[in-house]
Amino acid sequence: MAVPQREPVNVDLDVAQPSVGTLVKEASTHFSTLLRSEIELAKSEVKSEVKKGVAGSGMLAAAGVIVALALPFLFVAIAELLAGPIGLPRWLSFLIIFVVFLLVAGALALLGIRKFKKLRAPERTIGSLKANKALVDAVKGGDAAAPSATPSR
Repeated sequence: MAVPQREPVNVDLDVAQPSVGTLVKEASTHFSTLLRSEIELAKSEVKSEVKKGVAGSGMLAAAGVIVALALPFLFVAIAELLAGPIGLPRWLSFLIIFVVFLLVAGALALLGIRKFKKLRAPERTIGSLKANKALVDAVKGGDAAAPSATPSR
């Protein structure tokens, strides 16, 4: 017994294919949504980390204040040690402590000035931003190599 073969059914599905303009518009919308979502994620992560940092820095600041309040007692004790068992006049022992303070402050000031002189611009970030701008210009269809002569407002 022969099985009759059916002819393939040719069904034209009327699937509308969007135009290129529609696709670009949708891609732009999706990119914008993605970018906003990424920014929100970054904000939430940074906010939680900043809260932790503020708590930690508050504790460190409190510890610094306590040390700053305790240090004068240490230096008075050192000056009294110079005046008492060592036998220096009291005024001279306090003057020695004062000069030591000036030397330490001068050394710290010189180190701070050296650090400031070594500061540079964030070159990698600037390069990355320029590359991102070129990419956005290329996607928009603009010429990435030529910057615009007049800023858009």
